[in-house]
Amino acid sequence: MNLKPIFLLLTLVILNQVQAQLNPKTKWGNVSQAEIDYKEVSFEKDAPAVILFEEGSTSVLSGLYTKIYKRIKILNEKGIDAANQELMYFSFQATESINNLKGQTINIEDGKHAIYPIDKNSIYDVTINEYYNAKRFTFPNVKVGSILEFEYTFIDQGSYLIDAWQFQHEYPTLYSTYEIENNSSFDYTSLMIGEKIVKQSMNKKNLTEWTLINVPSFNSLNFTYNRKDMAERIVFQLRGFLKNEGVLGGVNSYHDVLSSWKDVNEEMFTHYRLSKNESYSKEISDAIPNGKNEKETLENIYDYFKKNFKWNEFYSIRAMQSNRETNKSQTGNTADLNLLLNSVLKNKGFKTDYVLISTRDHGKLITSYPYIRQFNSVLNMVTLSDKSTYLIDASDLSYDLGYAPLRDYNHFGMIVKPDADDFILLNPPLSEYNSIQNYVVKDGRFLTTRSDKRNGYFKEKIQNPTKGLEKYNPQTHALDFFTTETKRDFKNSDEENFELERIISETSSFENTNFINIENPLKNLISQFSLTEPARERPLEFNFPFFYKTDVFVEIPDGFKVEIPQGYNTHKKLSTNELIYFQSAEIKDDKLVLHIEFYLGKSTFNKNYVEIKNFFEKINLDASKAIMFKKS
Repeated sequence: MNLKPIFLLLTLVILNQVQAQLNPKTKWGNVSQAEIDYKEVSFEKDAPAVILFEEGSTSVLSGLYTKIYKRIKILNEKGIDAANQELMYFSFQATESINNLKGQTINIEDGKHAIYPIDKNSIYDVTINEYYNAKRFTFPNVKVGSILEFEYTFIDQGSYLIDAWQFQHEYPTLYSTYEIENNSSFDYTSLMIGEKIVKQSMNKKNLTEWTLINVPSFNSLNFTYNRKDMAERIVFQLRGFLKNEGVLGGVNSYHDVLSSWKDVNEEMFTHYRLSKNESYSKEISDAIPNGKNEKETLENIYDYFKKNFKWNEFYSIRAMQSNRETNKSQTGNTADLNLLLNSVLKNKGFKTDYVLISTRDHGKLITSYPYIRQFNSVLNMVTLSDKSTYLIDASDLSYDLGYAPLRDYNHFGMIVKPDADDFILLNPPLSEYNSIQNYVVKDGRFLTTRSDKRNGYFKEKIQNPTKGLEKYNPQTHALDFFTTETKRDFKNSDEENFELERIISETSSFENTNFINIENPLKNLISQFSLTEPARERPLEFNFPFFYKTDVFVEIPDGFKVEIPQGYNTHKKLSTNELIYFQSAEIKDDKLVLHIEFYLGKSTFNKNYVEIKNFFEKINLDASKAIMFKKS
């Protein structure tokens, strides 16, 4: 008798029963034995906590009223951070609010349920900025094994673009369900974001309920600017509403409420025109010296703002103070500072336009839906007489002219012009990192001279470097030896704003060594580009375009021969030439000579995922090949 099919059938039945016990229509305060015994997430074993169950139910009346319930289990010590919760909402003009918040910790103590409610006095309403508030609270008596549950009502009055429900969070989710009931005259259309929910909703119309199970945390989403924004979620867009045109028994007619991007543009253009004071800004303009040419004058303005103004860390598309007030306080939100910069530029005779953006931490624009709240900041685009353009964000001038903060480059921006709807592609400018490494034999050691040349986002000697650059920087030494640094020189070059750095060092002795490994200096860097998803609909998002070029010259010690792996020399590229990799090795004048180039031509890729994945897999194999000096 073959017991294997019976065993498999029993296993599936048991798994289904456990799943049902873990994901019931949970009742407040009741936990199942399966929830108590749950120790590890099978599809994300290192998860510190897990969302056992969550549900949301929205009623559309005069506004949107959503009842939300969530249950979380702490799996290890790191998961105790889940006890600290923050619920953000758009508080400007009382648009959104959070009511009826309550929560409790459930522990198993001496075999019994011990329940610890959240003290209402420990729930704080905190101002985040001029637009957002947050409810902050902490669960009491939390330890490994605790189950946390909370519920609240989220109210949204008259919002046009609504983040209705998010299925994917910083912790994995076993069961997430959402439903909406529309009892109003408002007409909404749903937008699915994320691969699971898109697949579930494909070719289905008029859905009002959605459920996803076993959703990994959004920490598993790599190469994306904003994991939360790219997570599995549902967004609702208001299309229109029915209105009774007569008195009793009148006819209902449909009214389209969608404005156009031109309407949004006109509104912001009027606001900026009324907020500026160019006559006052002329005093500042006159104090900034003109250069020998347009670009030099622009650099003088750039340096003046870098030295004299500071961002107050508030994003805004609207000015909250006048040019005079901004100049006096020498601080302001992103709109305050960029409006003042715009006025100064106009007084100096520059052609400049405002560009509305959504920063990377705010989320990607949905360009098909004209809604002003998608934007959270504004910057300037300056066009010189030779048609060259410069994006300048007066709130962050850390880098050289032409290199706006990376947070601003988030796919698209909209130029503010009356009666227009012009979107521009925001791609950061190319940054270069060139390195020359020379290794000379002396007294049984290698003396090393490394000369690095960097510009753009690779520059190290800058104020307040942008977060996230460490994954691309620096390169490593080619020789796998312990080195002692003896001298370091640093200076700036006038050529295209490069910085130059020279490092002189010496290795430990190799006299008693039979093998010397020469590694690819870009090996560790390239290993960062590992695409694990078999397929992907989301765009691939990289920090910035770059070009690495590395040359290595290693003197071959007496008594050693060189072994270069077969197939070491390679040249690979994407069909669009937006990704290129080259490496070569040769023996020349008793030296091993390596040459490596790595080019990424743009920051975002919306197509050709499989080809890009294959490209990175191949160059990771190429870069991992080591050359060996072997004692004869």
